[in-house]
Amino acid sequence: MTSEIAEHDHTLRTWHALVLLIGLWAIIFLPYLGHGEFKGEEGRRVLPAVEMLRHGRWMLPRIGGEDYYNKPPGINWIVAASFALTGQQNEWSARLPSALAVLALGVLIVCQLRFLALQTRLAAAIVFLTNIGMMEKGRLIEIEAIYACATGMAIVCWLSAWVEGRSSVRVW
Repeated sequence: MTSEIAEHDHTLRTWHALVLLIGLWAIIFLPYLGHGEFKGEEGRRVLPAVEMLRHGRWMLPRIGGEDYYNKPPGINWIVAASFALTGQQNEWSARLPSALAVLALGVLIVCQLRFLALQTRLAAAIVFLTNIGMMEKGRLIEIEAIYACATGMAIVCWLSAWVEGRSSVRVW
């Protein structure tokens, strides 16, 4: 009976931590996500996505009717999916995947690294969210934010598996 209460208590505290983290993320990343024109390389991530949706050519990105070979199309697919899911083709919809990737890594840190105390996991996730570089890149549709978060998610999962003593094949 006591272990059930302790488990329930831990789950409740984890939910409180997640609500706090998501609230902080929303305050930092969602306001002004759609304000301001595209800058830097953002246009090269958005234009192929628009072309993909318009013409249905998903395998080879195009900009201005010409094939665009400089980058793999993964980021363009993500932007096109965001446009399709939101029903909008604007700055907010284009930048949303980067902000969601930041949130996903923060949530994974809180939920997956169970060998650390909840306060430590929450602090690590908050430090990540409030990192100046992540706050900047997480509000742009750039490759760096999504790839950095995907790499971070892989490392968090690997570290968790390693600490839990899973087989070396599974950890690999």
